[in-house]
Amino acid sequence: MAKRKMLQTLVDVALMPHPPSGHGGISKFVAATEAIFEKHKLNVHVHSWGTNVEGDWDHVMDAVRECHENAHELGCDRVISTWRVETGKKAQIQSTMDRLEAAKKRNADESGN
Repeated sequence: MAKRKMLQTLVDVALMPHPPSGHGGISKFVAATEAIFEKHKLNVHVHSWGTNVEGDWDHVMDAVRECHENAHELGCDRVISTWRVETGKKAQIQSTMDRLEAAKKRNADESGN
């Protein structure tokens, strides 16, 4: 089987673990998820609604799967995640942040601020 080419990927993923009642919240799941992304050496940006994860498709998908598996190992009966995926040369957190800043600057210039 031929080796696949790298596919630059940016995923905005929100993982929602559902621990049993009385389990004490989700902070340990959040910490474990951050550690998994760090272990996989992925570029991440945590925000209030989830995490932006940047890297090769296979590496990103492996890490998200590990996050799901880890939450189950920590006692969650189920884990739900929502995803938005971008691929291509500009599928990068910095590129996305740069585009956001450019849009803000353009809006400010147009409004005279």
